[in-house]
Amino acid sequence: MSNCVSVVLSQNVWSVTYTTQSVCTLKGSTVEMSCTYTYPSGTVTTTFWFLTNNAEGNPVSLSDDPDYKGRVMYHRDKKNGHTLTITDLRESDSATYMFSFITDQTRWRYTGSPGVTLSVTGNILYTGSPGVTLSVTGNILYTGSPGVTLSVTGNILYTGSPGVTLSVTGNILYTGSPGVSLSVTGNILYTGSPGVSLSVTGNILYACSPGVTLSVTGNILHTGSPGVTLSVTGNILYTGSPGVTLSVTGNILYTGSPGVTLSVTGNILYTGRPGVTLSVTGNILYTGSPGVTLSVTGNILYPGSPGVTLSVTGNILYPVSPGVTLSVTGNILYTGSPGVTLSVTGNILCTGSPGVTLSVTGNILYPVSPGVTLSVTGNILYTGSPGVTLSVTGNILYTGSPGVTLSVTGNILYTVLHHVTTLDNRGFRLMLSTPDLQVKVTPYSRMSTWKRLTCSTTSCPLTGNPTYIWYKNGQVVTERTLPYSVLPNAVDSYFCAVKDHEDLHSPAVCVQGQSCYRVTYTKRRICVLKRSTVDISCTYVGYYSTTSSFWFRSDKSTPEDLTTDPGYAGRVEYTGTYRGPFTLRITDLREEDSAGYRFTFKGDNFDWGHSFPGTTLSVTGLQVKVTPAAEGQKTLTCITTCTLTDNPTYIWYKNGQHLDESTSPQYKDPVSDDYEDSYSCAVKGHEDLHSPAVCESEIN
Repeated sequence: MSNCVSVVLSQNVWSVTYTTQSVCTLKGSTVEMSCTYTYPSGTVTTTFWFLTNNAEGNPVSLSDDPDYKGRVMYHRDKKNGHTLTITDLRESDSATYMFSFITDQTRWRYTGSPGVTLSVTGNILYTGSPGVTLSVTGNILYTGSPGVTLSVTGNILYTGSPGVTLSVTGNILYTGSPGVSLSVTGNILYTGSPGVSLSVTGNILYACSPGVTLSVTGNILHTGSPGVTLSVTGNILYTGSPGVTLSVTGNILYTGSPGVTLSVTGNILYTGRPGVTLSVTGNILYTGSPGVTLSVTGNILYPGSPGVTLSVTGNILYPVSPGVTLSVTGNILYTGSPGVTLSVTGNILCTGSPGVTLSVTGNILYPVSPGVTLSVTGNILYTGSPGVTLSVTGNILYTGSPGVTLSVTGNILYTVLHHVTTLDNRGFRLMLSTPDLQVKVTPYSRMSTWKRLTCSTTSCPLTGNPTYIWYKNGQVVTERTLPYSVLPNAVDSYFCAVKDHEDLHSPAVCVQGQSCYRVTYTKRRICVLKRSTVDISCTYVGYYSTTSSFWFRSDKSTPEDLTTDPGYAGRVEYTGTYRGPFTLRITDLREEDSAGYRFTFKGDNFDWGHSFPGTTLSVTGLQVKVTPAAEGQKTLTCITTCTLTDNPTYIWYKNGQHLDESTSPQYKDPVSDDYEDSYSCAVKGHEDLHSPAVCESEIN
């Protein structure tokens, strides 16, 4: 809260003094804003608070504003005090409110400035009862040294208003070196030092503004009964000394019945079944559906012994349907001895291919092998604005091999990145992408004709001193970490890519003039249906006229014109002209047509290179996926092995008859187990390419 602000006019005879200059409170709550006022003589006839003026320039009382109808009350006392009360606050109520009054002698209206600034924000991970208050002093999920500075732009574990700002000295979900800095605007789970006592009946995932004590109406990761109280000495989400005991009657991160009792020595993040009592030493990160059974001997998020067995039917940090079974020997998020093996059928935040079994010794949350660098574009444990970028050097929720470097400008524990494709019925494949690249051309020196080419990103600098691959006229010429110097030629074009991300290359640039040879593909990736037709296009220009041009598959050892390839006999056609779109059309598509396709051309004493990445084509069929919904019902989803291009419309059929159309692949209504019907799906424009029918016997 700020100090009182007084506005005085003409030797202090007209004035308005606001009790506070700013207020930060929660959506859905009630706020009071007060002031006192003075005037030279006469009687005050009108008092009101306002935000806007009418067409004549006169202020409009909030009591007459339709947006505040039924939510505003004025209270005026005998000592020239006035209070504005607003109930059922909305985020749109965030504004500056001013008080105005009129006397009977002058009929002159006086308005006090600057007013009171109200900030309204939402609750995070909160669905409990209002009226509960939490106050906290300390750090946030911090295990580094006190000298580390955390500065964040963005929100971590935060789904509220982007305008809420939190400044912290400490680290968030980070155990790297003290010299690493992060920068954050948002709300974060709290973990104080062992000496800090946190007593809570409310929510920790909230902060108003820097320097203000955290005050929240809500529950601690709790959606149970309003009467349940959680008392803690120590930290939540904190594996402090064994002497710190957390006793709970109620649930943390639990959406079941309020009558369920959870007794814990340690820290809990558990969602179980109603009526079940779970006793655990350690930490659990499990969220299943109501019908999912969890049996545990040991702990998750706990470095227990290799002999601990976890048997689960459901999902553990695993974005697939409840019907998928995950069997594990060891611990998830386990950093114990290398002898502990985790075997998984399916993908756990993994970029594997269909039908592949992932075996891991060590940590999940890092689905690549030691020694490999993972680059991601997105957000880390973040559901806020996609425009916010967080850059980290170090390991995030990862304590694997010391030689492994994780460079992130993006999302871990998050299943929506730049490219997300369905992966059979096992979950998602995360297609990782780097920031946009561009080539900058600068003189090598004042006296030299050579040019210096620099490969850089348009958004944020890449960490880890990456190796860049340089292409000249579509052919790889060098790999290096430093800028590349060339002698300019009017016919030559250059572009760059980061090693191991060659498909995410920069646009080609001419080093001298604007008439150099270059090829630009219309789309980098295309996903279409089996037995359909696809057009893959590019434009190409050159310094001299061309003598021949053709398309070829990138997986062939030597480029072969598709029109002469026996595998495409009668199915390939070229259309287009020089400088216009030049199109490859493939008909009657088959799954084996899935590949990278590249274009090349020849001119007088010139061949366009064959290593220039082109367009990746994925060919998929349709399949109806059946998953349990409410009791006695099923959900139908039309799935593919890749995300279909151009946002298709899905058509549903029941017993062969047209049923519904939607842009969502999921059928809008659950299907009852009682009906003996068959269901299939298709894509609009390709109604003849429908999925196999799923019958009642299969659904059950």
